[in-house]
Amino acid sequence: MVMRRLRLLAAMTVPLWVMAPAARADVPAPEDAQPGIVEDGVYPGAERILAERGITLISGNGLITLTDCGEPGTIQLYSAEKGHICFKVRIWRAFAPDLPTLEPALNSFIVLRIPDVYVIKGSRTATQQATLTVDDRTKTYDIRPDEWTPVGEGVDPDNPPETLVELRAGQEKTW
Repeated sequence: MVMRRLRLLAAMTVPLWVMAPAARADVPAPEDAQPGIVEDGVYPGAERILAERGITLISGNGLITLTDCGEPGTIQLYSAEKGHICFKVRIWRAFAPDLPTLEPALNSFIVLRIPDVYVIKGSRTATQQATLTVDDRTKTYDIRPDEWTPVGEGVDPDNPPETLVELRAGQEKTW
């Protein structure tokens, strides 16, 4: 009895589905329709931040973001030109040890330009690297967690000022 009712129900619903009007390709979308969501990697609000704070934020994956200083666990830095600047770090944890593309796990990143950086303090829980440039040369520093690491002029006052161009953070491999 139950099977007969299910077959009858199925027979009744199929014609309704077939009779439903199909979407028409020749009908334009409304003018006030939202644009499609496409991740372009551009830092949101970068123009406003450049105008207000003079910090150039270029791109990233959204896991390192500019924040107010004072929050615990942030990456902090000092620039002789821009002052005290802080970034919140979130770590994407992958539970797939068999994927070699996840190594090294410095998966959070931001591309930026902050001139004359001389010291960086790492967040408490992440492994961090900072890439700085001077005179078309690039140098990558390992930033110690929860410690101040001198860079550029902070290492030696005779060093020329270095521009921070990238921050990376991640969790050390635990498997």
